[in-house]
Amino acid sequence: MVDFNQEAIPGLERFTHPPTRMESLIRDNKLIAFGRVVMPYFFGLDEESYANVPTSHVEAADPKKLLLPHLLPASTRDAGEHVVDRVALPSEEYERVVRNPKAFIEKVSNTTRKARELDDNLGRRSDTVDRSEVHALTSKYSAMEKTLNGITAENGIIELLSDKARMPGYAHVRAQDMLQMVTHTYDVIFGRMLRVVGAQKRWDNEAAEAAKKAIDYRLFFDSNRRVGHWQEMLYVAEQYGKARERLFHDRVKRVGAALVAREVTLEEVE
Repeated sequence: MVDFNQEAIPGLERFTHPPTRMESLIRDNKLIAFGRVVMPYFFGLDEESYANVPTSHVEAADPKKLLLPHLLPASTRDAGEHVVDRVALPSEEYERVVRNPKAFIEKVSNTTRKARELDDNLGRRSDTVDRSEVHALTSKYSAMEKTLNGITAENGIIELLSDKARMPGYAHVRAQDMLQMVTHTYDVIFGRMLRVVGAQKRWDNEAAEAAKKAIDYRLFFDSNRRVGHWQEMLYVAEQYGKARERLFHDRVKRVGAALVAREVTLEEVE
């Protein structure tokens, strides 16, 4: 089973009166099919609350049109805030990623060079200055590597769920594992995508709530098409996750190379 943040997973108390047999399947951890878990009562959703969602909103909530162009803008001209290499990032990832590796590495080196020149003028050893450069690179490298590992783990969840969604009637996964993966995907992964798009499009609270309700309707209340809508959302999540993974992998590799080179130089000096 893919390892992911258990704290993000709601427990059984979230259910809104699931059928007795379904509750038994979960508690006994029997094998269960994807199609039996993507039901509104597992997510605390009440059908009456979605009865008045306009059809136009539901049709406009096609994730390949509503979400994907803003998560992965085709050009910098189409991009909003927090976009790096045509990938729109959540604010926390934007703060961790090195937007311009060359400029970042040069900035760290220039800061170190100026400090070293000051030490030389004052007749002081510059070992501490050299180590501060290594520390700056290490700190950024570690933050990005941790983020990359999290993205990779989530992409594993998406890949597995996408596979199970193509066979929604086959029970191949333990019920508790399936429910945890589905709820994590709905709450955290889909929620993140909506949050990023909302920032790109500058949605107010009313617009954000309308978009979420329209997507919820597609995922849970659109009769026999709901599994197909899950497949669409998983496709967008997969494309977005892979793009973020490629971006962070590139930055980790480039900052890592600069770090290794600096550590080698520091060893030679010592």
